[in-house]
Amino acid sequence: MSGPVSWNRMLTDRQRVLLHTQPLMLMRYHWLSREDDGQRYDPLCLWIKLFEVVIDQSGFGNDVVRDSVARELIPLLRAVDTANQVAPDESRYRRVVDRLIGNLLNESNRGESFTIDYTDFDENGHSDRKSLKFKLLKEVHGYTGEIALELSSEAINLFLNALDLDIESEQIANEAVVQFQLERGNFDKARSSAEVARARSLQYEQKLSRFIEQVKRDIRRVDWREEVHLALVEANEHVDQRLRIEEDIIRTARTRLDTIAEDDTVVPLTDVIRLVQDCRSRHLRLNRRLMTARDEFIEQQSRQCFVETSVSLPVNLRDDVLGALLALSTPAAVQFADDSVHTLVGPTAPGLLNLSQLVHWQLQPKREAVIGETDLEDVDLVDAGVELSRFDDETLLQCEKVFEELSLPARLSAVLKQLAEDGCPEPVQDAVTLQILERFDPDDEGYLDQIRVDLVERSGLNSARCWGDDLQIELAEHFWPPVEESNQSLEVSHAGER
Repeated sequence: MSGPVSWNRMLTDRQRVLLHTQPLMLMRYHWLSREDDGQRYDPLCLWIKLFEVVIDQSGFGNDVVRDSVARELIPLLRAVDTANQVAPDESRYRRVVDRLIGNLLNESNRGESFTIDYTDFDENGHSDRKSLKFKLLKEVHGYTGEIALELSSEAINLFLNALDLDIESEQIANEAVVQFQLERGNFDKARSSAEVARARSLQYEQKLSRFIEQVKRDIRRVDWREEVHLALVEANEHVDQRLRIEEDIIRTARTRLDTIAEDDTVVPLTDVIRLVQDCRSRHLRLNRRLMTARDEFIEQQSRQCFVETSVSLPVNLRDDVLGALLALSTPAAVQFADDSVHTLVGPTAPGLLNLSQLVHWQLQPKREAVIGETDLEDVDLVDAGVELSRFDDETLLQCEKVFEELSLPARLSAVLKQLAEDGCPEPVQDAVTLQILERFDPDDEGYLDQIRVDLVERSGLNSARCWGDDLQIELAEHFWPPVEESNQSLEVSHAGER
């Protein structure tokens, strides 16, 4: 007697989680079954190390290339040879590294996505066969123009071992563990927990970046009103809370760093500070991405609203088309381009001879052809870098005469009024005004000149050529003596004290 089918979405998700490990297990089985010089190397541990290298060294403008991976994996291969009493061989190590990367790129299937069939059940209990497609490693164009290695979101999830856990909750738990371990003084454990927390930050950043990338390719592929909207709201709350908690962790770690004296605990504690600061930097970048996410959705909506449904196909041209084409050999790529160019470009009719245009071209005047050297035209050169002056020498001489004949003390307003009544040229009046303003500095307590200028009345200056605060012009010794006289007076006072 058979009852109703009992199945839920959680079982499907967990099944898909396990299916992501199938390519690694199959490739490991074929690797160990193959009798060659690479059979003694366990590829699974090397792939795990490769995942760590790509995640740890990516970001902040850094490119992870094949040489970067080789530098980290070759010491492990050399250690295996030492344990098996095999002589080291750098060329063999390079072949093994290329083979490891090639397996993750699925080069045996021309770099296509791994495809795995599985059974699923719908809400009514009906069985259905589905296919799961995903990539583990991708080759992309790096910041420096080289071909860089980049893990897919599925590979990052596999490495972090958090496929069946909520990303945000897991990160909160790890940061709480770091805080607790710092307070208890378990710095080595806190460093390990901080490494996990940083990995969670990267995972969460990858999760939200997928929404934006999908919107750029096809806005209909995401449910912006429900799914993405809720994800953005939760992300903003999550980032705001994470920044506060990470600031508390950094503050606690620095406080502990100032109080401890043991040398063996300084290194793990500084590593905790560095790792949590890295998490904080990732969350700040994520916050900037969230602030522009809605504007980017509106922009993509405006761009894609007039695109026909049949034209807007959910194809990633960089990864699915260009990446696969670049992975082919040169003859295969040329053959593919020759076969597909007619479909992509379409038919074009050959050009027809237009007699009218031909006659017009033949009747054009012949251009003069200059043979040999050409005489240079005379260029009217102007001196550059010469300091420009507003007043000529004659004006400056008259300005000096005004100061020599000036009876002090006097106000600037009275001086300008007297100059205007005497018929003094306007450039001379401007030069006198600028000279007086140059000597006016309320914050300067030094001994400048024989003329002292000070503020006497707010908004008291109102002449034909300038207006503002009125200034008092007096001799400098009326305010303070020269430096030599001041020093002499100080010496006399000290002598009197003695």
